[in-house]
Amino acid sequence: MRILLIYPMTRLAPGVRPSPGYHWLPLGLSFIAAELMRAGHVVSVFDRLATAASIGNDRELINARMLEHLRAFMPDLVGLNTVSPLIYDTAECAALIRRSFQGLMVAGGHHATALPELTLQRIPELDGTVQGEGEWALRRLADGEDPATVPGVCWRRDGALTGTPPEQIRDLDRLPFPALELMDIGFYTHRSKNVSRGQYLATISMMASRGCTQRCDFCAESMTYGRGVRMHSPEYVLDWLNEVLRKHKVQAVSFLDNDFLINKARAAAICEKMIAAGLHRRIKFIIQSRVNRLDPEILRLLKRAGCGAIEMGIEAASQKELDAVGKGTTVDLNARAIAMCRRAGIAPHAYMLAGFEGETLADLEDRLRWLKKI
Repeated sequence: MRILLIYPMTRLAPGVRPSPGYHWLPLGLSFIAAELMRAGHVVSVFDRLATAASIGNDRELINARMLEHLRAFMPDLVGLNTVSPLIYDTAECAALIRRSFQGLMVAGGHHATALPELTLQRIPELDGTVQGEGEWALRRLADGEDPATVPGVCWRRDGALTGTPPEQIRDLDRLPFPALELMDIGFYTHRSKNVSRGQYLATISMMASRGCTQRCDFCAESMTYGRGVRMHSPEYVLDWLNEVLRKHKVQAVSFLDNDFLINKARAAAICEKMIAAGLHRRIKFIIQSRVNRLDPEILRLLKRAGCGAIEMGIEAASQKELDAVGKGTTVDLNARAIAMCRRAGIAPHAYMLAGFEGETLADLEDRLRWLKKI
């Protein structure tokens, strides 16, 4: 089967182009493409965001290019990636494609996982949605299985919606490395300070684990990946990293794991392998971690291995706000984690929330004062 995967674009002001190097590589789409290709299917990707950067932010022209690509590639199945901020672009794509395309069309990603039935109601051009991880579900659809029996697929049939719950991929090492050759790597790895968090480096995204043990009220990750955390082995991570460095001219890696340090022994093994292979002299890397995972010993090892920054979900400056969203941390823990990073010579990057229920300008000012203080 021939499968066309489409990545949506941000709605920017007319004439404003997406900035190269300021966007995270769509790893999910790349993993799905690799799994489909391994099963013998032919895959193409049309990246609307990267296209806007190359030809300009003219929606009519981008739409025309997408439809030209559709006609030239002649897919049997079209898969649309969707997150809530970009759902209107996904809907626009589906409507345009359906005018001339009679094959199967599905949408997956965070938004389709959260609202599968509503997505199908609001986007009538779709045949179905894919919830959770898409690699196996898309492959089984492409292999010709009955959509009603494929885990994670919500399907239109005889005027009704049918579906089964998604299943997790328990052994992540069974997945092939993502098909980065289908992506505009130059666009995503162009040198900038954004993805590398203040360091002007050509940075590529990787993901060494999936899922999160926490259930923070504002976060969709646990919903998309399911409960618990599954991890690639240190050997898989190093093999993948070596392949990336062999094929692409990058200076840094941004690990998108929700909690890179959830298993400190495994994180330490990855760091030790990077040091043993001499990679700590070639690249910097960035991780995300919960504040309660940090201690001086692991920070020293991370620093030796080349870690340049740690992203942490600080979220708020008051305990009341942290408790309100089920964060499971304390203001003191947040302050200590930031101080430990500074002492270790690793840049702390704080994610903060705005828009708490009942929030006032005074609350925002308190948050800013706390950030300046620490």
